[in-house]
Amino acid sequence: MVYLNGYNMRSSDLPTELVLLVNRHKRVKIQCLLADEMFHKLIKKEEQHPDYKTIQISSNQFDNFIYTEYSVISTKTNKELGKFRSLQNKDELYIMSSGDAEFFNRTVLQILQKLYPKVLFAFIHSNGIYEILSDFETAQNIQLKYKSAIKKQLFGFSPKTEREWEVYKKNRDYPTFREAFQEAKNNDLWIDNIKIFHGSNAQRPSIQFSIYRKGLVSMDKGVFDILFTNVIYPIMKRSKERREQFSHRSREEQPDKKPKPIIVKFRKNVFEKKETREEFSKILEKYTHCNYSIMHSGNSHVYLSILDKNDNSSFSVRTYGTDSLLLIPQIKTTSLALMRFSEFLTSSFYEGVIQDFEQEARPIISLRV
Repeated sequence: MVYLNGYNMRSSDLPTELVLLVNRHKRVKIQCLLADEMFHKLIKKEEQHPDYKTIQISSNQFDNFIYTEYSVISTKTNKELGKFRSLQNKDELYIMSSGDAEFFNRTVLQILQKLYPKVLFAFIHSNGIYEILSDFETAQNIQLKYKSAIKKQLFGFSPKTEREWEVYKKNRDYPTFREAFQEAKNNDLWIDNIKIFHGSNAQRPSIQFSIYRKGLVSMDKGVFDILFTNVIYPIMKRSKERREQFSHRSREEQPDKKPKPIIVKFRKNVFEKKETREEFSKILEKYTHCNYSIMHSGNSHVYLSILDKNDNSSFSVRTYGTDSLLLIPQIKTTSLALMRFSEFLTSSFYEGVIQDFEQEARPIISLRV
C-alpha cells in the first residue's frame, strides 16, 4: 500500500507511468462510457461533425490502457477549439477534458453522442452515488462533506428541482454527504448531482469533485488516480453490471421461448391513484425512442406495448401491484432498448430497484436510497 497526500493508493489500479501522465491535469471532467470498439479507431472512421474535425495528436499504451490525445479543429476557421483525451481499457472508456465547460458540453459531448450506440454513456443512480461515496470514506478512512447538490422530483403534478448551496463561512462545520441524501429521502427527492470535498479547510480542500447520475465526474482538486480508484471506476463497474443484467432477455434467446421479465420496484405506492396511472402513460410522449400503444390505462393497472425505433425491439410495460413495473421482453428485445427505457424511467418518472422478476426478493441493483 502506498500513501499519497494522506490517501491510500493501490499501485496496481493504474500503471505508474500512466499515473504520472494523468496526474498533470488538476482540473478535469471525466465522462464514463462503454465501447466495444477502440475509441481512437472509431473516431477516425465515423462521420465527423460538419462544424469541426477531430485529429489524433498522440497515443500511448500502458499495460491494458490506451491513452490518446485529440485536438478539435473548426472547419470554418481552421482554429483549434480545444483538446480532450481518451483512456480505454477494453470496453471501459473514459473521456477527459481540461477545457472550459462550454467546450466540453457543446463539443466533446456532441462528438460522443454522435457515436451512439457504438459508444454508450454510463449512468449511475442516486443510491449508487451514495454507496460509492460511502465506500470511498471506508477505503480512505476519511469523512466526505458536501458544498452543493441538485435534488429532483420529476413525476407528479408538481415536479421540482432543488438547488442547494452551502455558503462558505470561516470555521464552519459543513454537513456530510449522508445528510444531503437523508434530507432528499425525507422530502421524496433524489440526488441528481452533488459536489463533495475532503479537507480541514473548505476553501482549500485536499480533494473536491462533483459526481453526476449521467456518469460524469468533475474534479476541481485532487489527484486523478485516487479519484479513479474510488469514484470513476466504481461508476464504470456498476454500468457494466447493469448492461449485463439487461442482456439475453429476448424470447428468441430462451430455450422455452418464454419471456424473461424485469421488475422495477419503487418502494412507494406510486400507482395507487388512478390519476397517477393515467399520468404515467402520458410521459411516454417524452420518450422519443419509441412508438407505443396503450392497452390499459387508468383502471386497476397500466399496460403498454413499446416498439423501440432504434433497433425495432419490442417489449411490454405493465404495473405489478401499486409499487412496481414489469418490463416484459418479446421475441426480439435488445439490452440497449431495455437500458434506454430504464434510464428514461429514472430520469422522467421515479427511481426504483431493478431485479429479475424470478428473483424478486433479492435486489441486484439499487436505484433509490
